Amino acid sequence: MPELVRQVVDVPGETGVTQPNPEQLAAIEAPGVVFLSAGAGTGKTTVLVERFVRAVCDRGLSLDSVLAITYTERAAGELRARIRERLGELGREDLARELDSAWISTIHGFCLRLLKAHPFAAGLDPRFRVLDESQGRILRGEAFQAALAEFCAGDDPARLGLLTTYGKAGLRRMLTRVYETLRSAGRPLELVLGERAGLAEATGALREAAGCVGRDPAAPERQVERVARLLALVDERPEPEQLLDLSDFAARGERLASYNEARRALEQAALNEVAARDRDLLQELLQRFAEHYRAAKEAESALDFEDLQLQARDLLRTNETIRDRERWRFRSILVDEFQDTNRLQCELVDLLSRPWPAIAPAGQRLAPPPPDAPAELFFVGDEFQSIYGFRHADVEVFRERRAQTGGVLALTHNYRSRPEVLDVINHLFSSDFGDQFQPLEAAGRFSDPAFGPAVELLVTDKKSYDGSGVHWRRAEARHIACRVHELVDSGEAELGEVVLLFAAGTDAELYEEELRARGLPTFRATGRGYFGQQQVVDLLAYLRLLQNRYDDEALVTVLASPFVGVSNDAFVLLRRAAPKRPLFTGLERELPEGLSPRDERLFQAFRQRYDRLVAGAATVSLERLCEQIVTEHDYDLAVLAQWDGRRRYANLRKLARLARSYEELRGTDIEGFVRFVREHDSAGAKELEALAEEEGADAVRLLTIHSAKGLEFKVVVVADAGRDRRGPDSDEILCLPDGRFGFRVADPATGKRRGAFDYQAVKDAERQAEEEERRRLYYVAMTRAIDRLVVSGAYDRERKADETTPIGWVLGRLEADELEDAAGPVPVERDGATLVLRVDRFRAEPEPEPVATDGVDGYGQLSLFAAGEPDSLPLPAPRLPPFPPVPHPPANPVRRLSYSALALFERCSYRFYSERIAGLHPVAANGVAARKGGLAATEIGDAVHGILEHLNLRAPQAPEAMELEHAVRARYPAASDDEIARIGGFVAGYLESDLARRVAALPGAVSERPFTFEHDGVLLHGRIDVF
Repeated sequence: MPELVRQVVDVPGETGVTQPNPEQLAAIEAPGVVFLSAGAGTGKTTVLVERFVRAVCDRGLSLDSVLAITYTERAAGELRARIRERLGELGREDLARELDSAWISTIHGFCLRLLKAHPFAAGLDPRFRVLDESQGRILRGEAFQAALAEFCAGDDPARLGLLTTYGKAGLRRMLTRVYETLRSAGRPLELVLGERAGLAEATGALREAAGCVGRDPAAPERQVERVARLLALVDERPEPEQLLDLSDFAARGERLASYNEARRALEQAALNEVAARDRDLLQELLQRFAEHYRAAKEAESALDFEDLQLQARDLLRTNETIRDRERWRFRSILVDEFQDTNRLQCELVDLLSRPWPAIAPAGQRLAPPPPDAPAELFFVGDEFQSIYGFRHADVEVFRERRAQTGGVLALTHNYRSRPEVLDVINHLFSSDFGDQFQPLEAAGRFSDPAFGPAVELLVTDKKSYDGSGVHWRRAEARHIACRVHELVDSGEAELGEVVLLFAAGTDAELYEEELRARGLPTFRATGRGYFGQQQVVDLLAYLRLLQNRYDDEALVTVLASPFVGVSNDAFVLLRRAAPKRPLFTGLERELPEGLSPRDERLFQAFRQRYDRLVAGAATVSLERLCEQIVTEHDYDLAVLAQWDGRRRYANLRKLARLARSYEELRGTDIEGFVRFVREHDSAGAKELEALAEEEGADAVRLLTIHSAKGLEFKVVVVADAGRDRRGPDSDEILCLPDGRFGFRVADPATGKRRGAFDYQAVKDAERQAEEEERRRLYYVAMTRAIDRLVVSGAYDRERKADETTPIGWVLGRLEADELEDAAGPVPVERDGATLVLRVDRFRAEPEPEPVATDGVDGYGQLSLFAAGEPDSLPLPAPRLPPFPPVPHPPANPVRRLSYSALALFERCSYRFYSERIAGLHPVAANGVAARKGGLAATEIGDAVHGILEHLNLRAPQAPEAMELEHAVRARYPAASDDEIARIGGFVAGYLESDLARRVAALPGAVSERPFTFEHDGVLLHGRIDVF
């Protein structure tokens, strides 16, 4: 990585601080239960490392008795490396060598290790495996299909109505989300509805309110009539569906307000009654899905990631022996990134902690725990960096535990960012984050002032681009690209020190295009959906075509893609050749008439390659088949020729890996794999593009904010901050981690969806949590900056919705009145925080100057060589450098040569190449391979040689018949009796030869003597038969 783009653990304040500051020292030395709130860049890893090292070095705890839990595998590896480095500095190489066995892992890694140690107690197959994410999706998709088929098997109108209301894809998406939310919180799979007034109670309230209206002499007669008609309807005890819409019975006037309120309450009670029936159906479908998914995992002897936590939790809950053993083992527990945990993970930590001191006094045994003794627990996190709600992290767990702990320590000295950057961040977020937010203070790392403005605000005026033909997001991308180019061109930053961060990378490709248009190389690790990438679509279409050649959509996709690349005319001619049949029939017997020579060659090559792939599809794995499709058609060369070819090729390799993952579960099923991908994409599941370029490349990076957490950059550009990411709300079944549940019911008469029970409250709570997390997301993005922070977004002052976008929120916090008249860089100062505002507005391109008519002849043609203008001649072309000489092809890399091979080469070099290099077998005159069976001559020679190796050279004797047969068949079990006899004859021939007698007379003769020497730069080695 470039020097200023590195992991947080590599910054000063982490490894760079040799002596902890007072805040860090207090956190390192605090005993018992410690809750540390660590701001961004404040050196929390240093605290974790020092607490771990002091526990094992100073307090004498064994490595096995300290548990350190981190959020990601990468963080666990970095923490382990830092601890090993620190132990080396202290001269404890013995502990550093044993550190690989220490309990430093993610919570899932800990649970896996625990369950592997106690599989029978947990009721698991000892050989169980953990499903990867794609395999889990496969099983969940199949489980939901089976559950839904079983659910609708009886053609019950209510069940079919539920399916019609939400749709198959909607039910799968929403119920899967509810399933994952409840499991991640460790809750039972129960859809609990809130308490609401029943239909009978609401009816009674309506009667009472109607009675008041009837007794009121001032009530209008028409309104009284409406009330009477509603009472008559209620007296008939109608079905709840008939009471969903009572707007025809509405009455006007302040005196009738209580009646209208009772009428609306009756509508809601009826809706709740209908919703309760739908809730029972949803509960049944959820339970069926869970059962099918559980059975599918049991059949595969596999667990998903959530199972690891649930099974470990249940094991510690129910098995007192194992729970006590693990509690006695872990005398100190460290939990990193606690803001990104959930209730289930917190419960696991509580089950492992012991309510007594973690170490006994010197010379004494550990006493039994008193009931109120504190546990040795260390929690570290930052509420304002909790950004993983989509992975079921629950920041409320952090807040509740912080409140329970009482005293909270804090780290506020930031070792990462310039003070000018921190001043702006503190000003923007301090009021929104509330009293728990502690402003970050610069730790004095920067002795020199910032070169130029440390914080910039790039605002693209949306309204100015209306009707311009340029989309405002394209304009913002150009604005950013120009500014980045200026920073790099002026030497203020290197390419690898600049990053563009996105909350959602949907349009990151557009920003990349503008950067590259200005000659800036890029590395993009975000973008649109993976399955929508053209190369992925092409390869999936080819797989479909292998499964069914009469799939016209797949055939057209393949023929139009770089797999074949025929012209548009070829499609017309192909359709004419098969006007009423599948398109492939136009290629089966002969090619369509009228094709151009190019299209004809392409069709012929396609048929040859396609037929080869069809013939071999049943004998190779899915992964290998994907590779063969790509290489057979040179598709890999076509994508690699693109400027982003490595990313495109990485996407192809990722699809091959997904195919391998699918095949591990379901075998070589092309149709099943394609169906899985299609259903996975239609269900709205997100799959990121594959990464190709090395992360340390000298290029401008484009990342999501989530992927940048844990990194820092010299220049951070927070891009696309004008995006209002909230789209249309499609989820009609909602569930929160605290168990609250709500959904919308369709009115049978009007089809209108209306929220029942706690739907609106759940929806409001979910929206509020999302908005808070979005604010925290931008806080994380801004705190990645070291020297310069640039926040960019498009904004329309007249559009109310833009005020809630991140850029609108920033402008509102700054009260940036300068925006209206800004024509260039405008300095802005608020409460000591300074930044520069740059506004981009549409400017029409200048009209091209008219072409002069001089030098144009009467026919309107340009006169290249006008008379009397010798200077108008073009300059001579520069001399091009000569082509480099074509290198000679390298010699064949022969790795091993025997004496017989050298002798064969001396006799006939062509035969040597054919047999020893190309691997061809000799062929008889009739064209049949000479070898039909039995041992080859070289194998017979090898068998003779092996027997002679074990003879006594001084007194050689022929082996017995049984001994000879055993020796030969030990090497060549298929040797026939005739071949064994032949081998024995060769051995006897040696024993009777003059050579055997001469060797027996030699003093000190030994067999198989190794040798090695160099000749002409080549290392030769082998063995001498007799020396």
